[in-house]
Amino acid sequence: FCNEILVRNPSEAPHSSNSIIEPAIPIDYDIEEEYSAMYDQFVDILAHAIEKDVFSTKLDAIKLYLAGRQPKNTEKIKKISDAVDLIALLRSYYSLSNVPALQSFAQHCQLDHIKQKLDDLLKRRDKFYENILVKDFAKKAIKDHKMCETDSTITFKVSWDENETLLKEFEIFLTRAFKSHKIYIRLRVVCQSLLTFVCSIPNWLVEEITNYVNKNKDYLISEGVVSITIDSVVIFNVEGGYAALMFYEPDDMVKFTAVPSSQLPALLKFLKKNNPYSEVALIHYFNFKSLHKFITLNFCNEPPTGWTVTLSDDH
Repeated sequence: FCNEILVRNPSEAPHSSNSIIEPAIPIDYDIEEEYSAMYDQFVDILAHAIEKDVFSTKLDAIKLYLAGRQPKNTEKIKKISDAVDLIALLRSYYSLSNVPALQSFAQHCQLDHIKQKLDDLLKRRDKFYENILVKDFAKKAIKDHKMCETDSTITFKVSWDENETLLKEFEIFLTRAFKSHKIYIRLRVVCQSLLTFVCSIPNWLVEEITNYVNKNKDYLISEGVVSITIDSVVIFNVEGGYAALMFYEPDDMVKFTAVPSSQLPALLKFLKKNNPYSEVALIHYFNFKSLHKFITLNFCNEPPTGWTVTLSDDH
C-alpha cells in the first residue's frame, strides 16, 4: 500500500527547548573582563606547573604523556629543552575551553602542586559557562586560542534556541555526543550566524572524527546539529532538508510524520513526552522543492525492503 504524509511547516512543529541546565541569571561582571581575568589565571597556572624543579624532575613523564596524546608532534616534543619551549607547546594544546583536559594532564604527570588552582579555575569557568548566553558571548567575538599549524578547524551549526542556549550546553553536548574525542575539541569562537561553534582539533583526528560523524548522523540530528564542516569541507549537512520517520505504537499501529530537519529534536522530544511507549524506527532525510506540498511513502516495491520517499505531483 501507499500512504501520504504532509510535510509540516516549521511553525507547526512541536515547540521544544534544548536547554539542559537552568536559565541564565544576572551576573555582576563584564563578559570580556571576566574572560580576560580567567585567561590570566590560566597562564599563571601553566607557568607554575613547570617551575624549575618540576621541569627537571618530570620532563620525561610530561614528554611521554604529550607524545601519546599528539603522536604527530613527537619530533617537536623530543626537542623541548627548556621551560619556555614547554609552555609554548602546552598553550597549543590547552586553553580555557578545555581546562578538564589540562586537569587530566596534571593528574597523569603528578603535578599535584597545581591541582587546587586548576579546581578553582574550573569552578570559575563553569560559573561563567552556566550564566552566559551563547549569543552574548558571540557578540563579543572572544577567541579562546590561536590556531596552530597542527590544528584543523571543525565547525558546528546547531538549531538551538539562541535566547536560551548557554555556553555550558555546548560543552555538555560535546561530552555526550563525542565522548572520547571531546578532550581534543577546543571551542575557539562562537559566531552569531544561526548558532555556530568554531572549534579546533588536532590534524591527526580529522579522519577519525569524520568517520564518527558519518556513523552517527541520526544521533547528531536528534541533538539539533544542522551541519559540521572540517577545514571548509562539509562532512554533515541537513540544513534546509526534511526528516521523515515512522514509529510503532504498543497496539501495533505504525504512524508516519515528517518535519524540517532542524525540528527533528523537537519532534523526538514531543514523541517521548506524548507517546512514551512508542518505538521510533528508521529516520529518512530528503529535500524537495517548496512547490510540492505532499510526499508519498512507497511500499509497493517487490520484494519489500523498507520504505522510500518519492515526490507526489497529484495533489
